[in-house]
Amino acid sequence: MPIERISSRSQPYSLIDGKLAATRASQLRAMTDLERESDRVKAASDAIELEARQYTQEIIDRLQVETRRKTALLRVFSHNIQATVEEIETFSRTILEKRQSAKELHNFVQSFDSLLRLGNSLAQRQTPEKITVTTDDLPKEIEGQKRIVKRYGALDDLISVKDAMIWYLLQERNYDGSKEAENWAALTDKYAEALEQFRMECSHCLVPLSPTSVNTHCLETGNKRHQFINAKNAIA
Repeated sequence: MPIERISSRSQPYSLIDGKLAATRASQLRAMTDLERESDRVKAASDAIELEARQYTQEIIDRLQVETRRKTALLRVFSHNIQATVEEIETFSRTILEKRQSAKELHNFVQSFDSLLRLGNSLAQRQTPEKITVTTDDLPKEIEGQKRIVKRYGALDDLISVKDAMIWYLLQERNYDGSKEAENWAALTDKYAEALEQFRMECSHCLVPLSPTSVNTHCLETGNKRHQFINAKNAIA
């Protein structure tokens, strides 16, 4: 067989041992890197989910504490009403029970006056009107968090607008247009005032709301989440 034909037939084997082997190895490395990256993303997501669940559980715990306080108050009312019902039933059984012997009849007659007073007292017991416990003051922290996120979005938009205007003024600082610059400066001040309306800070430690502080804890409240409120209202 000619050497040329042997050489041409051996080329696929050389390709497998050479370039294809290298390509396969690089593909496997890429697949391993992707798996690691997937694990990293999953780990980051799990950490955020765990924090969210813990924070949500704290909100639920505080809600349950307040709920137990209100239901305990209702149980007190229920206990008092049940006690009155039982007293009336006991009194009724005492009055209606059959007395066979003369001694039993004598004892009943002797205690008649006290039984009568007891009966009148029970009859005069006031039945409470419909008992209701307000639920308006139950902690609705999720609604508060939603408002914070909404206000933070508006705050972020205002900051972006202000930054854009400042950038424009810097770009035009050499432009001979003092009147226009004055108008832009006035507009910037106007947006600065609007921005102040949205500025929020923690009601306990006064840390301002920011992309960093929104996910941190307040040292003044024992490492709990910041309670952000409108800074202008807080000062007022």
